[in-house]
Amino acid sequence: MSYASFFPRLKPTYKRHVRKSNLLRGESLERRELLTVTYNLNEAFVAHEMDASESDSSFGLFSAGHFDEAMPGGFTPFTTAEHTNNWASDPKLQGWYVANNVIVPAVVVNTDTVNPVTTFFGATLDPSQILMHSGGISSNGFVAPLHDAIIRFTAPSAGDYTVDGDWESLHPGVTRNLVLHNGATLFSSVNDNSNFSLSVTLADGDTIDFVVNDYNGIGGDSTGLRAVITAPNPNEPPVIANQSFDIDENLAAVGTIAATGDTLTYTITGGADSAMFQITGDNQLSFIAPPDHENPGDDGGNNVYDLTITVVDNNGAAASADLDVTVNNITASITGTVFVDADGDGLFDGGTETAIDGVTVELLDSALMVIDNDVTSMGGVYAFEVDDELATYRLRESQPTGVDDGAAIVGDADGNGTTGEPIDGSIISSNEMQLTLTGVDAADYDFTEVGQAVQAGDTATIGFWQNKNGQALIEQGGSNLANWLTDNFGNVFANTFTGGDGEDVARFYKDEFFKKKLKGTSKVDAQFMATALATYFTSSNLSGGNVAASYGFNVTETGIGTNVVNVGESGEAFGVDNNTNMTIMSKLVATNNSTDTDGTMNNDADGYSHIYDANGDGILDFAENTLRGTKNVAKAGLAKVGRHDMLSPN
Repeated sequence: MSYASFFPRLKPTYKRHVRKSNLLRGESLERRELLTVTYNLNEAFVAHEMDASESDSSFGLFSAGHFDEAMPGGFTPFTTAEHTNNWASDPKLQGWYVANNVIVPAVVVNTDTVNPVTTFFGATLDPSQILMHSGGISSNGFVAPLHDAIIRFTAPSAGDYTVDGDWESLHPGVTRNLVLHNGATLFSSVNDNSNFSLSVTLADGDTIDFVVNDYNGIGGDSTGLRAVITAPNPNEPPVIANQSFDIDENLAAVGTIAATGDTLTYTITGGADSAMFQITGDNQLSFIAPPDHENPGDDGGNNVYDLTITVVDNNGAAASADLDVTVNNITASITGTVFVDADGDGLFDGGTETAIDGVTVELLDSALMVIDNDVTSMGGVYAFEVDDELATYRLRESQPTGVDDGAAIVGDADGNGTTGEPIDGSIISSNEMQLTLTGVDAADYDFTEVGQAVQAGDTATIGFWQNKNGQALIEQGGSNLANWLTDNFGNVFANTFTGGDGEDVARFYKDEFFKKKLKGTSKVDAQFMATALATYFTSSNLSGGNVAASYGFNVTETGIGTNVVNVGESGEAFGVDNNTNMTIMSKLVATNNSTDTDGTMNNDADGYSHIYDANGDGILDFAENTLRGTKNVAKAGLAKVGRHDMLSPN
C-alpha cells in the first residue's frame, strides 16, 4: 500500500512544513477559500490536510486522480461518483477510488484526528494521514489495468519554481515514485526513501505531477510524500487611483500621473475631454493646446476636464482611473502713472516732477466699450485688474485742467522689462493707447502732462495769508489741509498739525509770519508755507473744491503744484543742476527733504524745525543760512510773478 497527498494553502507570513510522522492534514471547507488567493514570492505550497468528506477532488491549484498506463498522457481526476465515506468498509477512511478496479487506485484520508487506523491489508494510517494506492489486482487474482495514483499541481503563472520534498517507503512492496513536468520525468526512485530538490521553469498552466505507480506490473505499495512548491514572485497588477490636478490657464503641462507597478505603459482610454490631452515620457500629462479659462473647452463648460487613464504592465495586467484637471483663472493688471514731465524725456523723475492724482483713466475692451475706470491716486497711479490676460484693451485718459496735454508712453506688456517695443502696443493719441496682454502684468503705460508757467492768480504774497481773508481761506481747509501738510512735509512740520484742522494751520502761519517780521527769521519760513498753501488751494483735486477762486486764485484740477519753473542759478538749493525745470510741488518736497535730515526729527524739542536746518539743531549755521537765502530767492521770484492783488472773496 502507499499513501501521500498534499493540497495548497497560502500562509501570508510563514511556511508550514509537515513532519514525516504526520505528513498531511485536512483542510476545512471554509478554509479552502484560501486556495484561490494570489501568492507571494517564496510563499510555499505545503503538503497538508485535505477534507476527504468533500466529493470534489480538486483543491485550488492541486487535484487528486489516477492515470491509466494503457492510455499515456491521460490524467483523470477522481469524480464525485468515485467518492467514498466508507473505504474498505471503514467509515473513518474517506476519499476516492476507481470502483471497477476493486478498491484501487485510491486516495483516502484517515478522518480521525486523534487515533490511527489500520486498514484491512495492514497499513496503518496516522490521524489525518492520506493513503494513496496505485495499480489494481482483481478479485480473481488477475492483474487489472495498471493505474497510477497522482497528485497534480497546475502552475497559475509563468516563472521559475522550486520543488522540494521526499518520498518515504511505508510498507513492503515494489513501487516507483516520480516527479513529472508536463509528463517528462524530473525525478525517479524505486521503493526507497529519497529526497529531491528541483528547479523548473513553468509556463502558465504547466503541470507538476507527483506519481506513485506499479513497477514492472507488480502491485504497488505504500509511499509517503512530503513536498513544498515555492512559486516565483507573481505579477502584481498595477495600481492607479483617481487623481485631481489644478493648473493655471495658458499652461500646457498638467503634472505627473501617479501609478505603481512594474514597467508601465500609460494610455488615455476615455473621458469626455480625452481628446484634449497627451501623455509624454515619464508619464507626464499635458494639454495638447494650453487651455483658456475665459473660453473653456471641456465638455461641461466649467473648466474641469475629465479623462480616463489606463496603465498596463509588461505582463498585460491593467488598471484604470479617472482624472480631472481644473483650470484656474489667471488675472493680469495694467498700470501706469499720470505725471508732469518737466524735462520732456518721457520718464517720471521723482525729484523734479510731480505725479497728478485725481485723473480719470478708462479701460476699454476690443469693441471699444468702457469696461472699467480708475482715478489716479497715491502718486498719480492708476491700476486695472482684468480677467482675460490675453485680450486687447485700450486706455483713455481724461485730460486734467491746469496742465497742457503731453505724450502717451507705451509700457511693457510682455514682462521683459523693456518698454515701447512693437509687442507692447501702440499710441492712438496723446490721451489713448492700445495694448494686447501676453498673460503677464502690463506696466508703465504712462500719460504725461506739460506743466504751465506761473501766472497772475496762481500764488499770493505772504501777507495775504496772514490777513483776515487769507486766514479765512486757510480755516476752510479744515483737517484735510492739516493732514496734507503733515503727510507731504513731515520733516518741517512733524506732529505740529496731528489731529489739527484749518484753524490750527491759520494760527500757526500767523505766528510764524510775525516772527519773521518782528524777530527776524522764523522757524517755518512763511514764504514756504505761502507757496504750500497756494499749491493746496489752487488744486480742486487737493482742496476738494474751488473756494479759492472767490479769493482771486486760478483754480484747476492740478493747481500750481504742476506748474513748471526753472531753478536758474539756484540748482544747488534743490539738489539739481542749475537751469533745471522743476514743478512747484517738487521744489517744496526738495525743501522738506533738506530740512532736519540728521535722523532725529525735530531734536530742538519744540515740535517743528527750522526750514533748511539740515542737522535739526535749531540753529541755522552759515551754510544753512546761505542755502536758505538761495531758495528764498527762487521762491520770491515765484511769488512776484504769481501773486494777485485780489484779497477779498468774490
